[in-house]
Amino acid sequence: MGFGAAMIMPSTLSIIVDVFPREERARAIGIWAGIAVISVPLGLIIGGALLENFWWGSIFLFNVPIIAVSVLAGAFLISESRLDVPPKIDLIGVALSVSALSILIFALIDAPSRGWLDPLTIGLFVGAFILGSLFIVYELRSSHPMLDIRLFKNARLASGAGANALGSVAFIGFLFIFTQYLQFARGFSPLEAGLGLVPRVLRFFTGTVLAPRLMARLGTKVVAAGALTLVAAMLVGISFVQTGTDYWLIGAVLSFLGLGLSHMFVASTDAMMGAVPEGNSGLGSAINNLTRQVGGAMGVAVLGSLLTSIYSKKITSAVTELPRELAATARDNVSAAVQAAASLEGEAGDALRDAAGIAFMDGFGIAMLTAAGAALAGALLLLRFMPARDLPSSR
Repeated sequence: MGFGAAMIMPSTLSIIVDVFPREERARAIGIWAGIAVISVPLGLIIGGALLENFWWGSIFLFNVPIIAVSVLAGAFLISESRLDVPPKIDLIGVALSVSALSILIFALIDAPSRGWLDPLTIGLFVGAFILGSLFIVYELRSSHPMLDIRLFKNARLASGAGANALGSVAFIGFLFIFTQYLQFARGFSPLEAGLGLVPRVLRFFTGTVLAPRLMARLGTKVVAAGALTLVAAMLVGISFVQTGTDYWLIGAVLSFLGLGLSHMFVASTDAMMGAVPEGNSGLGSAINNLTRQVGGAMGVAVLGSLLTSIYSKKITSAVTELPRELAATARDNVSAAVQAAASLEGEAGDALRDAAGIAFMDGFGIAMLTAAGAALAGALLLLRFMPARDLPSSR
């Protein structure tokens, strides 16, 4: 499924670049980015409804008719486009990049339970660094690189890709943790947790319409940097949320967060696609998808690991008198602690549930501030390195 999904997103974006002229492309990318990003919370809403009413496998079956319609429609509506001389497949580059990223993400996820200074953890980080370095060296010397590293000499492409990755760290990391907050700290059902993100979804629609117009007036650099700054500010606000915070206040913050994210994704995508030669739109869209997916994976790994580390440390004193197996389960994560509390009777269950909620909220606040730092770093990267309105020199 991941392999198939990885091929879909670059293809859709390269089709847009092939079909729409430069003056219309920003609006087309705005629609594309809006639908792509909105699909994440919409998936949570639909998935929550399916989980509450049907077998868990229904979340996979639900996609089958959508895919069938897409395949049939694509066969009739999408015009063919391809390079006259298709590049060779870079199998060595694929192996090196997949290995480096897999080891790095595994190390980030495993570190909270094993220990950040554990020899194996350190060895995994070193191994990921070595493989990543070998990938860069090999790609620079290859006659048919999977990823032409030299493209990143274009400041517009490099800064746009960096901002895209950092924005995805903040966005996907936030989404991963915030849904846990709604379900386990506030007691929302899966469907209610999905519906809790509706204010952000609605503002995405607004942002995808406004972003191309603002880019035409102010330039991609100002719009993207301003959007990431707004995202950072909203994430700082969310870091102060507690279990009893009125939802209307949370919804207001989420709506502005959605507005910032939509502007950021539209602007950064347009910057990257405008920085590659027209005949290489497939590579440009692949870089856009790569930075977004890697950033999202890193966001889940880094922010999730940070949350888990703080949670485990904070709840340790509250589970010392529990049976060893139950205490170990409660230390894993807040979901396990809530389930463990349900198996206890009276005050013991209530005490564990309260302690888990407090420990989770401590980690939640730090994780949101970290996500805000990633978004702000993306804004500073754009302000420092991205040209305002340039286009690639070769077409």
